[in-house]
Amino acid sequence: MVKTGTERSDKYTAKYDAEVVRARYAATAAAAKTAQVTMQEQLAIKNAGVRTILDGEGIYPIQTMQYQAFSNKLFGICRKFTSVTARNVALIEISKFKDYGALDAPLKLIWELYASVLGAAPSPIA
Repeated sequence: MVKTGTERSDKYTAKYDAEVVRARYAATAAAAKTAQVTMQEQLAIKNAGVRTILDGEGIYPIQTMQYQAFSNKLFGICRKFTSVTARNVALIEISKFKDYGALDAPLKLIWELYASVLGAAPSPIA
């Protein structure tokens, strides 16, 4: 039987209890905040590495965000996936950034920051 929108909404409303949500959040808040601090520190290290790569490649600071966004995408992929899946999703991302006009050399060097999960950078870059 297919449920109507009203039935679905009623089910959600019946499950939602602000006190329960508040208690669940309170129980996990400390661990979530600690994990967030750790992740932000790791991301800052990667972003510093990207800036070093861009300086070495003569990329203007105004173009930094495009390459930082690519690095952030790879960071997220490496956190969510492993092995072949991570590499395949990353290959899609490098193709998109290449289509956006990003240069091959910096993309390849940024990829190498994540080589422990993704393997060697594709050559040529798709």
